[in-house]
Amino acid sequence: MTDEIAPIDFPPAHSWLAYPSLWLRSTIVRTYAGSAPSKTEPIPDDVEVVHSTIPSREEGRLIKTTIYKIKGSKPSGKVLLNWHGSGFILRAPFGEDRPYCAYLVDHLRDEGLTVYDMDYRKAPEHPYPAPNHDAEDAVLHFANLDEVTHISTSGFSAGGNLAIIAAARAKAYLEHHQLPAKVKSLIPVYPSLDKRPGANRTPPKSTTRSGAAFPPWVFKLFFQALCTDPRLAYSKQVSPFLFKAGELPSQITVICGDADPFHDDCVKFVENLNAGNVPTTSANFVLVPDEGHSWDKAPSCPESFEAREKAYEEVVKYPKAVIVPPTNPPRSHRRLRYPFLWLKISLLRQLLKSKYKRESTPDVVEVRDATIPSRDAGRTIKAIIYQAKGTQGAGKYLLNWHGSGSIFHNLGQDNVFCAFMADHLRAEGLTVVDLDYRKSPEHPFPAAHEDFEDAILHFAKLEGTTQLHVGGFSAGGKSAIAAAATTKAALQDSKIQVSSLLLFYPSLDYRPGQGQSIPAFVPRSGFITPPWLVNTFKRALCVDRRSLYDKRVSPVLLQPEELPPRVFLLCGDADPYYESIRDFAHGLQSSSRFEKDGVEFVSINQEGHGWDKTPLCPETFEARTFAYEKAAAFLRKSLSSPSLSE
Repeated sequence: MTDEIAPIDFPPAHSWLAYPSLWLRSTIVRTYAGSAPSKTEPIPDDVEVVHSTIPSREEGRLIKTTIYKIKGSKPSGKVLLNWHGSGFILRAPFGEDRPYCAYLVDHLRDEGLTVYDMDYRKAPEHPYPAPNHDAEDAVLHFANLDEVTHISTSGFSAGGNLAIIAAARAKAYLEHHQLPAKVKSLIPVYPSLDKRPGANRTPPKSTTRSGAAFPPWVFKLFFQALCTDPRLAYSKQVSPFLFKAGELPSQITVICGDADPFHDDCVKFVENLNAGNVPTTSANFVLVPDEGHSWDKAPSCPESFEAREKAYEEVVKYPKAVIVPPTNPPRSHRRLRYPFLWLKISLLRQLLKSKYKRESTPDVVEVRDATIPSRDAGRTIKAIIYQAKGTQGAGKYLLNWHGSGSIFHNLGQDNVFCAFMADHLRAEGLTVVDLDYRKSPEHPFPAAHEDFEDAILHFAKLEGTTQLHVGGFSAGGKSAIAAAATTKAALQDSKIQVSSLLLFYPSLDYRPGQGQSIPAFVPRSGFITPPWLVNTFKRALCVDRRSLYDKRVSPVLLQPEELPPRVFLLCGDADPYYESIRDFAHGLQSSSRFEKDGVEFVSINQEGHGWDKTPLCPETFEARTFAYEKAAAFLRKSLSSPSLSE
């Protein structure tokens, strides 16, 4: 029998003859069941618990939720929605999954996971499809939030039933509307999968260390209270056992004890999913020996507590799933969002223009404006060329890109640095080319990255080029390292490849909740980029937030083998990006990819972001000279290396 047997039309409520008996029996079971001890178990002190609501499909009615997150943490875009067990009739269990929810946010704190423990309406007062609607409303609510990139659904017993159904519903909805597939993983724990008559309810083991043993009449009551028509047992929306692999998220794990009446259903469910030969689906069954139904809510012995810990460890694996960025990201913002985003950024641009004063260029170099071709017919890329006076170019180029947060038009603000490098490396014949690139939100990702690639490929193939080095500041440094990696294949057979990187306080990690930390010092010069400003940069740059996980946007994800043979990184220790840059540099230094002096990290005391552009004290001017001298010394070794020359 299949889903086709299920009725299309069914009574929305129980008949007046059936309801009194169902209500009385359900009330007795509710009174007997009470609450589990897990509701009051202690949780880590830094786990914040907030009671809230989300909207439902019915105007004026809200759905209760309890939010679990690490205190002071920033939203990462990863959420897990959980539904408690209830037999579809018990109300007290809402909150019994407290240890589970706290465990997840505690052990996934580096992932920035937020857990929403969801309530739902109960039968017989609210029979099917009321509980399903509440679960579907919850997952679609979060799926439609732009800031949410990764959703996992989880649940226990009847809640596991709803977790499966809600995940399938969201997957179908997102595919139909051609929206990003945000529902990545599904974790039902001892779920009630099959309501059809004849389902086996005899567990492999008759004794259990912890958990409940339900007599057959209780299962019958649960079903009768939920369904107003017995034929609903043949619907996927009541018996999710009937779902096929392609209808569910790609990563599925089912957890159940071998003394649980649902054990056999869970095993067969996983076997059926894996037998479907759907390459994108991976289903896994986790057996918990000697445990019965709801064993984790009231562990009665040390072995059960240990078993709970091991089972929850299995759950932790799934919200860590890697988000796959889109292959062809959208190249323009939505019409409804763009005007507000453009207005906000235009105001920021005016504010920066009024506060920033550019220093004059030292007269030791010749400066001239130029353009280079782009991949787009008729469009060129602006450039400023710096050459030490009295010298002729030797075909050795340093390509530099300014910082911008991807939104500010700052071409020329690195004039002091460019002139310094051209002057101090005049003996080596260095030419510095300061390059522009397209800005967001007018030209979101990957427009700017393409300009970086076009510049590298242009100079690599330019007649007379003997060496090519690239670098930049902040967003310019981020895209410089990314473009050096993505053009490597195109230059594989070329005589000229990118030899070294010079990166000043690059924004290496744009993934939600990553890349920034609170500085330990107050900066002498420069600034501390507040989270709201960085989020504005991200929103302007990436139309699809999954692109934040693209190596071209978050080059911290690049492997050492993808980079040039020499890398220089510099950052002030009062910069929010300091820790991510330091850790990235140390990771490269420990790699066998680089020679002993192939990676250098320079820390500048008490300087913030962009500190060298607006020095506010003599100490900062001295620090700037020191920083530029370190960069020049590093590049001099590259310029003098025979292995890096033509």
